[in-house]
Amino acid sequence: MSVTIVDQLLEKHNFRRRQAFKCISGKQVAGRDEQFKNIENLIEDARQQGNPVMSVDTKRKKLIGEFRRNGALYTQERVDVNDHDFRSLAEGIAIPHGLYDVFQNTGYLTIGTSHDTSEFA
Repeated sequence: MSVTIVDQLLEKHNFRRRQAFKCISGKQVAGRDEQFKNIENLIEDARQQGNPVMSVDTKRKKLIGEFRRNGALYTQERVDVNDHDFRSLAEGIAIPHGLYDVFQNTGYLTIGTSHDTSEFA
């Protein structure tokens, strides 16, 4: 890689290529610790009563169609995909919804196309 005049000038003035670090905390919410302690107590009450504790979550939406994905494929031919991941090129959007039983350590995953919880259910 060749060093340009701009590179030399930036270095002269103590500029360096650096990574940004996520280290600035956001605003602290009043009563946050109490919220988590309350949840912990509710979980323990449910466990003692023999009731399940379920965790429900939705993950990042993924475009469905000819888009590049991380990883590799075993294939005998080249795989061609769109050069941009525009939503308008998608055949749809996949939205994973997960349900996890904390005490049984079991889960259930469904993949839908709606972000509307009642429609998905």
